[in-house]
Amino acid sequence: MKTRSLIIPAWLVTAVGAFGLGWFIHASRTEDSQAGQSVEVRPGLSLMPSERSGAKRTGKPRRADELFLENYLSQGVISPADMRLAMKKVMEENDPLKRAALFSALLAQMTPENAKEAFLALKESRSGRRRFAAGGGGDEMRMLLNAWGRVDGEGVLAELTALR
Repeated sequence: MKTRSLIIPAWLVTAVGAFGLGWFIHASRTEDSQAGQSVEVRPGLSLMPSERSGAKRTGKPRRADELFLENYLSQGVISPADMRLAMKKVMEENDPLKRAALFSALLAQMTPENAKEAFLALKESRSGRRRFAAGGGGDEMRMLLNAWGRVDGEGVLAELTALR
């Protein structure tokens, strides 16, 4: 019996070995990042191809939604016409996770001036191909109306009443 208790199961050796190898690799990557460039890991959309390839950058990595908004922001706000274009572009996105992130970024930029254009663009995009998608874009419309109500409650009520 005593000889059997001294034998270490193969699965235990494998698990300890895998843990040790992972620890060693993690430590060497941390040392590399501290020696050359700062590396920031944060949740969000995939990084741009140059960032994925390990190209050196100054500053922190930029998310795809930040890069997307730069195309439409002018002096810190999105004009009504640009909001309409941006919303159409977001609704054309096939990746549901990326679309949700871009959509949320647009809602964060909503103002009383550009909200109606965002609504109209979303309404137009729901007709046609998006109508038969799961949920039909109902969640997106609810979120947009909620965001619009937060920035201009009276305006959203007036517009929706006029549409009836």
